[in-house]
Amino acid sequence: MYYLLLSSIPLLFVFHGILAVIPYSMFLTSFRLSFSRALAVIFVSVVFLYSFYYQLGMLDVREAGIFILISGALGVISYWIYSRYFEAVNLLLAGTFIGFFLPKGGGAISALVTAILVWWFRPSSYILFILFASLFFASFHFVRFAIRYYRKPDPRRVTLDEVLGMMILLIFVPHQLIHVLLGWLLFEFLDVFKVFPVNIFDRVKGEGGVILDDIVAGVMGGMIWMLAEYYLPWL
Repeated sequence: MYYLLLSSIPLLFVFHGILAVIPYSMFLTSFRLSFSRALAVIFVSVVFLYSFYYQLGMLDVREAGIFILISGALGVISYWIYSRYFEAVNLLLAGTFIGFFLPKGGGAISALVTAILVWWFRPSSYILFILFASLFFASFHFVRFAIRYYRKPDPRRVTLDEVLGMMILLIFVPHQLIHVLLGWLLFEFLDVFKVFPVNIFDRVKGEGGVILDDIVAGVMGGMIWMLAEYYLPWL
């Protein structure tokens, strides 16, 4: 569960805790706190965070109050859902919802949906990297849980690894539709055929092997794309 806490660190400074409070509250479930104590811890945490931002002059009193209410509410809701539906939430997130409902082909579809979402929202490369880094830390917990639940070394219903690989590749790709679709095809080629050195990481046991081979495929895809842009400037 400590992966969930680590995942909140970069988001604390980028999204002012609105998204960070979700993995943070999920992490709190590992302490088996009562609901009232968890509520107190969450609100004390967000009050401290936004007081810090207020002291730095990043927020005024009204903005800090709004952020405290939103973050606190999200944290409490997340804590209640995760503590009550622990197994279902872990499996849904490991399968990024799509893989959970599709026994086959969920990875390719999840990667494609990731590409489409990046094209639609057009986040900056910095924001995309922050999101990737945060999700990367949390993914070890979710994937490990899914491996134990499905009793398979690399369950097909686990698609979070494909989403991570696709995200890191898209850091290097312009966020136009044709480009993200080409990036998706490149990623699928590297992932399906386990092009060296992806095949080396694919042999790693446990959640590390499930996740890292797709990360390497994404990094390789990004490097190939940069080389292609250099030698093919019309891309």
